[in-house]
Amino acid sequence: PMYHIKSMATPLANGKKTEKIFDILREMITKKMVKIGVNETTKEINKGIGCLLILAADTEPFEIIAHLPILCEEKAIPYIFITSKSALGRACGISRSVSACLIKSETENNRCLTELINGICQ
Repeated sequence: PMYHIKSMATPLANGKKTEKIFDILREMITKKMVKIGVNETTKEINKGIGCLLILAADTEPFEIIAHLPILCEEKAIPYIFITSKSALGRACGISRSVSACLIKSETENNRCLTELINGICQ
């Protein structure tokens, strides 16, 4: 399918990274550590809670999510774009498209996850 990806959508994950992100996402959803949707993610980022923000590059209008990378930079939370909001929705285990989701950070956050996320965001 043809995605309308904005040039502002950087960094953009390639196919391999996207699969890795989706694997992490599925695992974290079972642990109830994911916030889904622009409003939910914005609230958590404002609190400074977050391990990785995942954004859909084909979000229309893009302005819906345009504030999130800026917030992430202020709070030092890594973020990455993937190509498809419908694929992001499926990875989140819901039937609707998802423009943004946030993997929450916990105090006892395992280092493995942090290293994996740092690897994805390089």
